[in-house]
Amino acid sequence: MKKSLYVIWHDKWHPDVNYETALNSLFGDWDITTGKSMLMLSRAEKAPDLAIILSAGVTDEEALSGEDQEAICGMAEGGMGVLFIHAGLTRIQLGTPVYNLARARFIMHPEGQPPVYACRMSGITHPIMDGIEPFEAADEHYFCYVDSENTQPFLTSRSEHGTEIGGWAHGYGKGRVCCLTPGHTVEMIGKMKPLIESAAAWCVGDK
Repeated sequence: MKKSLYVIWHDKWHPDVNYETALNSLFGDWDITTGKSMLMLSRAEKAPDLAIILSAGVTDEEALSGEDQEAICGMAEGGMGVLFIHAGLTRIQLGTPVYNLARARFIMHPEGQPPVYACRMSGITHPIMDGIEPFEAADEHYFCYVDSENTQPFLTSRSEHGTEIGGWAHGYGKGRVCCLTPGHTVEMIGKMKPLIESAAAWCVGDK
């Protein structure tokens, strides 16, 4: 039976075309639904096996209510995997249900797209990183606040602007959540494909 995937993507700075080729190659045998709003996910009749959140998930005219956020968190508690990538972290506010889901929030990124080098965090082992080699590409270098006491950091991202936590993961009820900060450019997404595939497998309990 096909696994189901719900992809939240496309905003002004992160168009869906940047991700379409990579996701189709990774999840071509999944049953895929796409949308621009987390509101659509919150009101889905049935939770997918995995939600990948690639964009802010809300528009300037739309707010995701606490009730809508709780609905998404409830899906994760029930067993849905959640994978936040790059801009999926940008609209999360401290103390909200989705913050508790991601256990992190975006702070800022410096101007431009410098080379960003990502690798396994020193001294840390995690199934997501099994077989994953370091990778580097021009990208926005995200700086995030990560609640590292309540999640497991496993990836570092480094650029001329400093070294940051680039990936973390944790259980959430019966579900699993992973967050990856790289992923703005087509080049970086291409380099990240093995990591995205591994993270997705872990999120749905396949590793």
